[in-house]
Amino acid sequence: MYSVRLATLAVCAAFIFACGPTTSPEDAGVGGGTAATGGGGGAATGGGTSTGGGAATGGGAATGGGTATDVCGDGLTTGVEACDDSNATSGDGCSSACAMEDGFTCAGTPSTCVTICSDGIIVGAETCDDSNAMNGDGCSNTCAIETGYACTGAPSACAATCGDGQRVGPESCDDGNMAGDDGCSSACAVEFGFMCSGAPSLCATSCGDGIVAGAETCDDANIMNDDGCSNLCAPEAGFKCTGSPSSCTTTCGDGVLVGLEVCDDGANVPGDGCSASCTVEAGFTCTSTSPSVCTSP
Repeated sequence: MYSVRLATLAVCAAFIFACGPTTSPEDAGVGGGTAATGGGGGAATGGGTSTGGGAATGGGAATGGGTATDVCGDGLTTGVEACDDSNATSGDGCSSACAMEDGFTCAGTPSTCVTICSDGIIVGAETCDDSNAMNGDGCSNTCAIETGYACTGAPSACAATCGDGQRVGPESCDDGNMAGDDGCSSACAVEFGFMCSGAPSLCATSCGDGIVAGAETCDDANIMNDDGCSNLCAPEAGFKCTGSPSSCTTTCGDGVLVGLEVCDDGANVPGDGCSASCTVEAGFTCTSTSPSVCTSP
């Protein structure tokens, strides 16, 4: 009998050693890798997955290592955001999707966005952008339209505004109008026979240049008097002037003794002492007055 009991104890001891100690319901979920089998509050804290009501807080938990969602308009440039200017408004350099808009560059947190003058894109306060940062071509180095120009398109094409009284670019004059024959043409070029200066341009004829222009009624390419065309480019008494340069000839029979005339009695009647070519006829003497008085001895 005693031998039988010892054998029984030996068997039980072997069984306990192989199977390990039994686990009470209160201790469920605290062992490494053992699933909590209770229906209630025990949470598995090991690497395993809880099958009960509790949430797993171990390495497999859903709350570990996640990335916060980017919030466009919060002033923080995070994730895929290229900028964030603390608003969700487009057209200010940073779009409603927090992407940098064409023609702008943005920096800082919150982002400050400024236009890029000379990139050929008209944005923000720019009134032109001709793809360069030069002055004097119609669009300034701050992308503003310069006085005397009009700019259109992107990149901007700028041209002088003829007729506005501002002499800019290729204009050689601008008298504030688009009329021709006043010295400055409708294309803002100085017309033949004129000289122009100032802005608005003041244009005057250049008497003596051989070009009849403006108020000139003759121009014989000099500024001498007594040759038919005066130094003010007006025909002198007793002359007729034509052409440009002007050719001036005396008017025989007008009673004005000028030029090569040796007499002019105001008539073209032969036999009165002064011929039709204003020469003294044989047998007569004529005075050097205007008109000439001719007598025969």
